[in-house]
Amino acid sequence: MIYSLKITWYFYKAIMVWCIIASLACIYYLCSRQLNVPFAIICKLASYAAILGVQYLNFNATKTYFYFRNAGFNINRLYLYAFSLDFVAFIILLSLSTIR
Repeated sequence: MIYSLKITWYFYKAIMVWCIIASLACIYYLCSRQLNVPFAIICKLASYAAILGVQYLNFNATKTYFYFRNAGFNINRLYLYAFSLDFVAFIILLSLSTIR
């Protein structure tokens, strides 16, 4: 289990900046009353699609995927783990930002 978390963290580090930027943008527009909560969640899910597109078009992604495949992990499952942990963190930030 610890090894799985470590591999997921290494996989997440490559997309962490994009996830944080998307989260902070959604929280900013939510706090400035330009977005409502359901639309902020939809924007966050759309950012995941954009991140997948950028990773797919990135030429270094094949080398990265090769490392994780050799370690015995499925790339789709790693995306699921990384995005679900990021989404849980986003929901926590979202709930903290809407408390007034």
